[in-house]
Amino acid sequence: MASMDTEVPALLLRLDGNPFHHGTLGAVRTLGRAGVETHVLLDEPAGPVLRSRHLYRAHRRPAGATVDHPRLLDELRRIAALIGRRAVLLAMDDRGAIAVARLATELTDHYLLPSIPAELPEQLTDKSELALLCARLNVPHPATRLPGTAAEAAAALEEMGGRAVAKWVRPWLLPPDSGLRGTSLVPDVSGLFGRPSLVHSRTTSPAWPTEVKERQ
Repeated sequence: MASMDTEVPALLLRLDGNPFHHGTLGAVRTLGRAGVETHVLLDEPAGPVLRSRHLYRAHRRPAGATVDHPRLLDELRRIAALIGRRAVLLAMDDRGAIAVARLATELTDHYLLPSIPAELPEQLTDKSELALLCARLNVPHPATRLPGTAAEAAAALEEMGGRAVAKWVRPWLLPPDSGLRGTSLVPDVSGLFGRPSLVHSRTTSPAWPTEVKERQ
């Protein structure tokens, strides 16, 4: 395994408002224990991440500074100046990955970033696009359908045996303060109607479950 360059700092970007986002805390602990100067940009005033002894410094994200918002770019540049040298910028959620990819050309002088197509994170985050990509590359993935009507959604749910989970097709488009969850259990057909979602069966079988995705 390649060794980690602990002289290079890291900034973890989280646009998800969940204060108990376990991935962020895990990254802070892993990097901090290795001796990496670890910063985090998030919008919460308190939480497990901010209490970690492995965190070097927390930066409060300005209100509204999310995907495609100019304040996010300004804040990332400001933090880069405070750090004083190029840091690795790590997105901790879908919104963050999309934002970093879209801003990559304006951030390369400030952060160390991978060279990827700007549209790739959005393509992988979009549940319908991901399913199509997996099918094209012959990667195992739950069978996916895009019902255009409530009747089609009901038929798909019946096929699954009534056990389902609903997911928003493009979760990064949900307003951060909407209170809507990206994933929720669907107890019956009525839970599907009136919202664009992806539904997949919940099963203990090792076989790949079936998915149904409503158009957004």
